[in-house]
Amino acid sequence: MASRSFVERLRARERLLAASASISPVVAELLGRAGFDWLFIDAEAFPLGLRDILELIRASETTATSPVVRMNDDDPADIRQILDMGAAGVIIPLVRTAEQARRIVAAARFAPLGTRGVTASRTRGYGYSRNAAEYVARANAEAAVIVMVEEAEGLANVAEIAAVPGLDGIFVGPGDMAISLGCPDEPMHADMQRAFRTVAAAARAHGIALGTFPSSKAMHDLCVAEGYSFFLTGLDAGLLRSAAVARLAEMRQW
Repeated sequence: MASRSFVERLRARERLLAASASISPVVAELLGRAGFDWLFIDAEAFPLGLRDILELIRASETTATSPVVRMNDDDPADIRQILDMGAAGVIIPLVRTAEQARRIVAAARFAPLGTRGVTASRTRGYGYSRNAAEYVARANAEAAVIVMVEEAEGLANVAEIAAVPGLDGIFVGPGDMAISLGCPDEPMHADMQRAFRTVAAAARAHGIALGTFPSSKAMHDLCVAEGYSFFLTGLDAGLLRSAAVARLAEMRQW
């Protein structure tokens, strides 16, 4: 495992690169061994159940990568269960208001910081770790809570969202954001560039990390200039497809 936790590296603004991991635990392990800093376990775009997510987390733990789960929604019970499984953090999609962000943070933190309940979970050694105070303090310090701003409503409220105590990062979803702003086929439209800068200003004001999934080097460079530091580089299915197509084309020329 990495010498520092994912959330420590996130808060230090290290450049952290991820691939998504949803196809299978074997693919998750392969991507972890490829050297990605973290894995974006995608339970929103893929029909992953809790057992699927657990196996993907376990596979990633055989490597030096950190498993972070993009959930399908902001259900507090699912947030607790996924963190109890050993995820380094959660990414919650379609966050639109500060009140929603506060509920998400509360679900991910134990008292007095939140409402997460203590169980004999995997992260607590299935009950073998008996020092509850130490476990609670460590879990509160190490669970990364990241929200996705990816619609016009969330963008309008991003200053208030970024101000929510306990939030570690904001991830801009460029695909949905472009659709919401009326420029679905123009990822570098002026309104999109303005959105990236608006989110960046809000995050900087409150000292939280910024991430996104850049579709081009131009988008990546704009975001780096604005202080974005953690990135999804590609989807596991897309990486497999690209490698397969390239290899097939190469061998057809032999």
